[in-house]
Amino acid sequence: MKILRDFVRNLAPLLVVPLASAAVPRDALPLDAPELPANYRLHVEFSAPATGTVRVGRELSIVLPKGAEHDVAVEHPAKGAPVVRVWTDGKESAAVNMKTGAGEQSGAGEFPDAKLNLGADFTAAVKFEAQGDGTLLAKCSPTGKWAADAKALLIRDGRLVYDIGWLGAITGGGKVDNGKSHTAVLTVRAGAARLWLDGKVVAEKSGMSKPDVAGDVFKIGRATADFGGDFTKGKIASVRVWARALPDEEIALLFKGEGTGANTPDFTHTPSGGGARPVIEPAAGATVKTAWVQALERSDHRDIVAGWNEKTLAEGAQIYSTLCVVCHGTKE
Repeated sequence: MKILRDFVRNLAPLLVVPLASAAVPRDALPLDAPELPANYRLHVEFSAPATGTVRVGRELSIVLPKGAEHDVAVEHPAKGAPVVRVWTDGKESAAVNMKTGAGEQSGAGEFPDAKLNLGADFTAAVKFEAQGDGTLLAKCSPTGKWAADAKALLIRDGRLVYDIGWLGAITGGGKVDNGKSHTAVLTVRAGAARLWLDGKVVAEKSGMSKPDVAGDVFKIGRATADFGGDFTKGKIASVRVWARALPDEEIALLFKGEGTGANTPDFTHTPSGGGARPVIEPAAGATVKTAWVQALERSDHRDIVAGWNEKTLAEGAQIYSTLCVVCHGTKE
């Protein structure tokens, strides 16, 4: 029993120590992977010893001390601020210099390959929580300014708005910037736009359709830099688009339960809660030689170990003696 107790207690601080950098782990992911875990270890090697900064979305900015190899462990507990630990050239930094920001990923993104025509009949459903204004979805220029015939469903002054550049806008319903979950549905049928909020029609107007502009792309959480504003105060939970105007009875299903009763959409985006892509900025004179991430468990190992007692240690001894002993053996 004492041997097991000493073993697991000595193991506790090793659970979060970075792996040696001699080889890339088999489960490592490149920084340009389609999706990154919410909690991860970032390993980066500079071309020469240097300081640097790691930026994790709007949420974190981490200053690296001078060194050639750095490991950064980023964890998001269920409550409280992110937990960050940094190792440089194999030694853990006593104090991590970082700045924290908004803290929650908004679900924004751009989808240039989405073959969506918002200049014809369509239906778009967005489930979101907002604490301020911002764009929910848009079809507009990938860069540059807001232009004629660009389209955006957004929150302005706390209320839903559907705007077509140089044509007009419709707005209606109560305030949606209250931090509560809402579902908005926009339909266009034969040029007539209809805006639904949480199961009720809140605005409609004919003549609210224009052909899409060649080169415009579909975006979630942003439009152009000068219009609508990025959706940074809240979370977009899901976006679905159908290449037709759904009938009212099908639209009603979008507000029931998880809203999955309607037919399969032509486009769907459900943010997974993955982590923001880290941006590595070494000091002048150095470059990034290699970098990759590796998923971390969500468990707080220190809290788990601190909660062990004689009963849990006895249970662990029984598990070890029946399973682990086969490979690890006994003290003899």
